[in-house]
Amino acid sequence: MNKVHSLRVLIAEDVEFIRELITKHLLSFGIQHSNIKKCSGGFDAIDHIQESHYTFDFIIADIMMPNGDGFVLFRYLTTQNYKTNLIILSSVNEDILNVSETISRKGALNLIGAFQKPLSKKKLKELIISSINTFALLPPEKLHSKPDLSDQYLVNFLKNEESYEIENTCFSMFYQPKVCTRTGNICGYEALVRLHHPDKGVLLPDLFLNIVRNIDKMFKMTMLTFQITLEDMKTKDVFMEPEITLSVNVDVDIFCSENFIDELTKLINTIGIAYKKIIIEVTETQKIKDYDEFLITASRLRMLGFGLSIDDFGCENSNLNRLAKTPFTELKIDQQYIVDIHKNKKNFQIVKGVVNMAKIMNIKVVAEGVETQQIAEKLLNLGVDELQGYYFSPPLSFFSLNNFKLNENCTKLFKN
Repeated sequence: MNKVHSLRVLIAEDVEFIRELITKHLLSFGIQHSNIKKCSGGFDAIDHIQESHYTFDFIIADIMMPNGDGFVLFRYLTTQNYKTNLIILSSVNEDILNVSETISRKGALNLIGAFQKPLSKKKLKELIISSINTFALLPPEKLHSKPDLSDQYLVNFLKNEESYEIENTCFSMFYQPKVCTRTGNICGYEALVRLHHPDKGVLLPDLFLNIVRNIDKMFKMTMLTFQITLEDMKTKDVFMEPEITLSVNVDVDIFCSENFIDELTKLINTIGIAYKKIIIEVTETQKIKDYDEFLITASRLRMLGFGLSIDDFGCENSNLNRLAKTPFTELKIDQQYIVDIHKNKKNFQIVKGVVNMAKIMNIKVVAEGVETQQIAEKLLNLGVDELQGYYFSPPLSFFSLNNFKLNENCTKLFKN
C-alpha cells in the first residue's frame, strides 16, 4: 500500500459530482489528499502539469469538457512526450472513445484504457493496482515507449508491392469535415490515411510514413490514397454534392516528381471525378528541393482546375515568397497558432495578420485544430473562411459518414 499512498493523480472532469466521486474513491484506496489535483478542463489540466514540479503518476480525464476538451489534453501529453498512466472516462459514444484511444497511444503515454462513464470503484482500483504492478515488472525505458515501428509485420507489409494494390491493402481513409463559416454547413473533407495493424489496431501516419519514405514507397502509397479517396467519393452521395471538395495530402517530393500529374489525372479520369472537386494539400514541413519544378507542377494543376492548398502554414519551413509566387487557392494555418488563440495574444495577432494578408491575395483561409467553442468564436470574428477540428468532428471512417451531422451547439455558433 506504500506505493498507492505516494501516487500523484490529476483529475480532469467538468462535472463536479463526478470529480468529487473519483476523489472519494482515490482517498479510499489510500492515496493522500494532497497528492490529488482536480480541474474542470483540458487547458486547466495543462496548466497544472506545467506548474507542477513533479510528474503525475495517473491522469484521469473526461473527453467532452467546455474549457478545452480531452483531445486538447491528450495532444499536449503526446507532443510533450509526457510519461504517465492515462485513464479516459467519458459519456461520448464508442467511436469517439476509440479515436481518443488512437490519439493517446502516441508518445510516452501508457494508456490504460478508455471507458464509458460511470466507472465503478472496484474497476478503478483494479486499473490502478494493475498499473502499479506493471511498473514493477517493466524497465522504465520500455514502459512508455512508442509502438515498435520496426516490427516484422509492419516492415514486411510496407515492403510488399501487393500492399499498394487496392484489393489487398490494409490502408484506409478517414475523413474530417471542414465547415464553411459563411453558411455553417460542411463544405469539404480532408482525407487522412490510416493503416490497420492486426495487433496494434489503427495506426496514425506518424507511425508508418517514415518507413514508407525510407523504403521508397511514398509514390505508390500516395497513388493508393488517391485511389481509395476517389473510389469512396464515387460511392458516397455526401461527397458528390456540388459544394463538397476533398483535400488530399501530398509530400513535396512526390508533388514535384516527373510522373505525378500524369498518374493522378489518369486515375481520376478512369474513376470519373471532376478535377475541381480535389484540393491537393502540400505540407510546409518539408523543404522544396527544386523550386522551379514545384512552381511548374503547381501551375499545371491549377490550369487543370485542381485546388491547391499550402498546409501547416506558419511551421518551420514557411516562406512568404513561396506563398506570393505559387498559385495557391487555400492556406491552412498551422494548428500551433490555433490551439490557444483565445488566450495567447501573440498567436491571435499572427492569425489576424495571416487572414488579412490572405484576403488581399484572394486566398481562402482554413484553420485546423479547432477544439473548443472559444477557439471557433475567435476565428469566426477574425474572418477565417473554413474551420476544421474535433470541436466539429473527429476524422470519420467511410462507414460513419452517412449518419454524421454537426451537433446543435456547432450549428448555433453560426447563427449568432
